[in-house]
Amino acid sequence: MRYAVPSPFAVLACAALLAGCTGGASSADGARPGPPRPTVDYACDGGKGFGVAFPRGADFVTVKAGGVEKTLPHAVSASGARYADGAFEYWSKGPEAMLDGFPGGPYSGCKER
Repeated sequence: MRYAVPSPFAVLACAALLAGCTGGASSADGARPGPPRPTVDYACDGGKGFGVAFPRGADFVTVKAGGVEKTLPHAVSASGARYADGAFEYWSKGPEAMLDGFPGGPYSGCKER
């Protein structure tokens, strides 16, 4: 029986492909660490506004509004993205959003800046 010997180039190419698949360090829950996505700022009715940060790979957001910063876990939503913790709630669909529970609220008629 005859066996083919792979060329050194083929061996290096396969090793490089496999190294790319393994990525780098991951957190305990498998999410890849990295910088958070930029904060999305919203302009709302009545001159109000707030910001939301979306950490990469996380199932929560951090909302800053009315001088308060709060982390909200992902919540069930029939449409759009919803994050809530008790009276604090952030909901968005496309470029529009609303926010409840924060000082100065409710924040309605909000659009991404």
